Order: sequence, then structure tokens, then C-alpha cells
Amino acid sequence: MDGPPADEQSPRSVSEHVWYLPDTDRVRPTWRVIVPLVVGMTLYLGVSAAAWVPVGFEVQSPVDTATSALLLGGQLAAPIGGLVAVLTIVSRLDRRPTSIGDLVPSKPWLLDFGGGLVIGLVAAVCMVAVPITAGETTMTVEPSGVGVDSVALGAVVLVGLVGSLVATVVFQELLFRRVVITNVVEAVGDRADPRQAVGIGVAASTVCYGGFELLISGVVRGPSIAVPAALLGLYYAAAYVFTGRLGLPIGLHLGGAIALGSLYGTPTGGFHLPSVVVVDTLTLDQSLAVSVRLQLVRVLVGGLLVGLWVYAFYNDFNVEERVFGADSEGL
Repeated sequence: MDGPPADEQSPRSVSEHVWYLPDTDRVRPTWRVIVPLVVGMTLYLGVSAAAWVPVGFEVQSPVDTATSALLLGGQLAAPIGGLVAVLTIVSRLDRRPTSIGDLVPSKPWLLDFGGGLVIGLVAAVCMVAVPITAGETTMTVEPSGVGVDSVALGAVVLVGLVGSLVATVVFQELLFRRVVITNVVEAVGDRADPRQAVGIGVAASTVCYGGFELLISGVVRGPSIAVPAALLGLYYAAAYVFTGRLGLPIGLHLGGAIALGSLYGTPTGGFHLPSVVVVDTLTLDQSLAVSVRLQLVRVLVGGLLVGLWVYAFYNDFNVEERVFGADSEGL
């Protein structure tokens, strides 16, 4: 999105002063945070809600074919639409062309992703193990499918579930880590030293991510989900700032989501991931205090493993240069 040249012969209007940085045609980083956040979150929430309206926001398993198609379509369209919108907006505001190259991972990216996937799984399993070993809940062997009767339809639903999960994770990590952190760091960079700027960027990312989960979960049940999610956001943000890539946080996020989705049987659009063992969530205390305690276990275990990973493959804990500039390449 090109602005008018800043020179003495063509003075800027008030709106141009608000929109562009002084003496340049670059959009202010504040708008590079606000616009993608508003558009991406609105599109995601709107499409998700629209898919549930015809079924009254509640379904019973097993789910019939027509309802399966409707809900799966919504679960796929919401994150994919949000992701495409955010990528397009970011490329326009950063004045970079939209390219599939932004989504083609490099070998280091794939290495980070694989490591993050394993760390995310381990951290989530450790979190689940705490209330089981403390006798607060039980785990039983209970093989289950995805929530439909037909094997063929079940295979389609499983592919759709995994696709929806991957798209949702990529959408959230791109928006809350890449977009928010890098642009907030740039916005406050002139008024704070680099460490403070990164801290403010991570804090902003954490608040935005927790707020997004609050919107998804609702005001009544939301705090017990949003506050732990904000803690989790710190864990993902640390993985991003110390690597400068989204491979590690995407792996962490996806690995944890797969583990918890399978162990808890958490429904996604009326369906759930296949499982062999299931944790009895009905007997588990869902209060804010317990949710925070369990999430802290996940964050501490995962954070320790992330620290070991960064030290092993990056040799130090310096913030990567990509985090400081809006011109960072790719994901």
C-alpha cells in the first residue's frame, strides 16, 4: 500500500499523517497490528458462527452427512479465510507482494517444526498426567472414532479435522506472533531499548491471544480458558522470538492440540480426533485456579524443553534479528 511521497511540495493531510510514518510512505506499525487483527479475527469468528447457525449451535454424535459437510466446511473455511486475509493485508501494508513463497518452509523451519511437534506433545501429556497421578481424575481405555457412522465419511472427516487444526494453528501463530510481535517491537523501538521492546511485543501478543480465546469461549466460561491460553501464548512467543521463525511455535501449538484433542475428546465442529485412551473431564475441576495450575505445568515443561532446543540448535538465547524488522522473510 504505497503512500504519497513526503516532500515539501506535497504536504500531507491529517489522515496521511495518521496512517503513514513521518518522512516515509510506510504504514505505521500500529495499523499493521490493528488492521490484520480486526479483519482476521472478525472473519474467523464470523465464518465459524455462520456454520453453526443452521444446526442451532449444538449437535449430537453420530453426526449425519449433511451436518458433517456444513460444520467441516465452516471449520475449514474460517481459518483458511482468516489466514488468506491476514497474509494479503500484511503483504499490502508491508508493501510486499503476496507469494506462496511466504508459506514454503526451509530446512531449519522444518527442523524447528518437528522439534516443536514433539515438545508440544510431551508438554501436553505431562499436563494431563498431573491430575491423573494426583487422583483428581481417571483415564480409561476407550477407542473411539471421529463421531460419524460411515468409515468412508469418517476418513473424510478426519482429513478435514486435521486440515482445520493445521490451518487454525498457522492462522493464529501468523497473526499473534509474526504480525503482533514484530510490529509492536517496531512501534515502540524508538522509545525503548531492544529488550524492553521485545517484552512489550510479547505482552501484546499474549493479551491479544488470550482475548481471542475469550471471544471464542464466551464471557461465562471464557476466563478459565482465556487466562491459561494467555500463559500458553508466552510459551509460543518465546519460541518465536528466540528462533525468528514460526516453525517452532507452530509445532508446539499443533503438537499440544493433537494430544489434548485426542486425550480429552475435545469436540471440534461436532467431531473429535480418534483416541485409544480418554481422560474423564467430567470429574476434573474446571475452575480458573485448576486450569491455570495445569497450564503452568505444560508451560514449564514445554518452556524447559524449548530452552534446551534453542541452546542446542541456536547456541544462545539472543532475540533473532527477524523479530526486529517488518521485512523478515517468510514464516
